[in-house]
Amino acid sequence: MKKYLLSTALMAAIATAAGAHTIDGIVKDQKTGEPLIGSVVEVKELPGVKTTTDLDGSFRLHELPDRGRYTLVVRYLAYKTREVPVEVSDTGSVTITLDEDVRRFGEAVVTGHRNSRTDISAISLEKNAGNVLNVMSQQSIQLSPDVNVAAVLQRVSGVTLEQSASGEASYAILRGMDKRYNYTLVNGVKIPSPDDKNRYIPLNIFPSDLMDRIVVSKSLTADMEGDAAGGVVDMVMKDAPSRFELQANGAVGMSDYFWNGNRHYLSTDRGHATAKAPYEAFGSQYAATAADFKHGPAQVKSQSVPAPNFVGGLSVGNRFFQRPPGRDAGRQCAEHLPRHRAHVQCRKDGIG
Repeated sequence: MKKYLLSTALMAAIATAAGAHTIDGIVKDQKTGEPLIGSVVEVKELPGVKTTTDLDGSFRLHELPDRGRYTLVVRYLAYKTREVPVEVSDTGSVTITLDEDVRRFGEAVVTGHRNSRTDISAISLEKNAGNVLNVMSQQSIQLSPDVNVAAVLQRVSGVTLEQSASGEASYAILRGMDKRYNYTLVNGVKIPSPDDKNRYIPLNIFPSDLMDRIVVSKSLTADMEGDAAGGVVDMVMKDAPSRFELQANGAVGMSDYFWNGNRHYLSTDRGHATAKAPYEAFGSQYAATAADFKHGPAQVKSQSVPAPNFVGGLSVGNRFFQRPPGRDAGRQCAEHLPRHRAHVQCRKDGIG
């Protein structure tokens, strides 16, 4: 019985293979005669039968009935789709030629935009500069927890910060040179010092959220002043955007130091504090008493769970008056003009 079933299955397979037919062909360009590699060839009447051309443009379709007339659909990128009727019983190779799908446009306008806020732009500035530069992009500034420019510069190689009288990092020291050998720029313009005795500028008075990038130049060039022997710190501020822009960022952090060993630390109730002195609240004639002062900062308590650190920033920008010509203005100009005159007219208006 098993031999009988095996023989029947073998004979059915041989009959199916004998009844199947194969179509060979090649796909070429109509003008040049070059083979079109990767063309898709499928049978219109049999959606499941399809193939692609090889490196020489040839193809082979299997498992077709030995009789009948079918339509081959040939597709290739940038060429017109062609349908070719073939007879399965015919012998020989089928040669199919395709015509280019040529479309004429009046013009093509390519507009480029450079984003100066990314790390890629900062690396490009360092690479193409004629002197030694270190650039901190806005992207890197936003990822760091630093709230002022002085704290950001601590992350630049070759830059150290000198502390002010309050113990906060304030003055930049470039390449080991004292702070009096460096000067500070804002958008390429030298700014005076707020100190009437010293000309160097404390950098902790500038919020980092206002920076588009920070450029630190460590070598003296001909266009710099003579007091740039140590280096120059150029703070490039954010420019007014062409449209309304709202940008917010925040970061939360907590140290695992307090979670190990059940460590405790001392804290006070900062919310229960005196906002105004009795002199400011009630006038100079008022006689202050102990009840006028809140005792929150004076009460010290022990805690084992520390509060997390939070750093946040919010930046809102818009241009209200004269808007500079740019991508938006060019697009608006093109929308109100015919397609074949848009580019010329926009360039005439100083937009393109």
